[in-house]
Amino acid sequence: GPDQNYTYIAQVRPKLAIMVDIRRDAMLQHLLYKSLFMMSKSRVEYLSNLFARPLPKDHRRWQNRPIRDLVDYFDRTPLDPTMAERLRLEVRRVLGDLGLLLSPRDLETIDEIHSAFATDCLEVRYTIRDRPSGRFFPAFRDILLEKDLAGNYRNYLAREDTFEVLRQMHEQHRIIPITGDLAGQQALRSVGAYLREIGETVTAFYVSNVEFYLWRQDTMGRWVDNLRALPIN
Repeated sequence: GPDQNYTYIAQVRPKLAIMVDIRRDAMLQHLLYKSLFMMSKSRVEYLSNLFARPLPKDHRRWQNRPIRDLVDYFDRTPLDPTMAERLRLEVRRVLGDLGLLLSPRDLETIDEIHSAFATDCLEVRYTIRDRPSGRFFPAFRDILLEKDLAGNYRNYLAREDTFEVLRQMHEQHRIIPITGDLAGQQALRSVGAYLREIGETVTAFYVSNVEFYLWRQDTMGRWVDNLRALPIN
């Protein structure tokens, strides 16, 4: 899902991360994550708030626990409905304090996304709702436990230090999700104009699998033109 960006951000450690996605729900999901990062002081607190499951009794000693221990704990811990409702209200309060212009439907969507994590916990997975795709998507558990080619856990929640990089960036509002089309006329060009205004350059650009859709829709040329318009190092 959209949080794959965090794994790369935690490794690259940029001054500013701007995430562009054509799906508005992806931006809303990032706002949910942002509120949870701001409410959490550690990985185990973050996952507790994401899944609406109580913390381990000795949670302050979990700083250096391997990701497998966190996965095993939340796999066996049942949902707390009272906690889920409290978290729903707390997320809305945090987002309200940020002064974001969110519609009632936006807030309902954020509730729905959070509810999916609470209901399915580590079995939650990307789902295409409007059409059959025949594609298999991994569960969140599998993503957390995936290893790199050297056999190391690389997810941003695998270690406390990578989680902390993201937590601080969110606290300082240095992770910015926006809704836009990479091949459109506004999003990337507005980002470029903003970066020039603050005297910054683009040093890394992760495009995920979006190029597949740009080729299929014959908009690759417009995407390349947008790239050329960015202040690139």
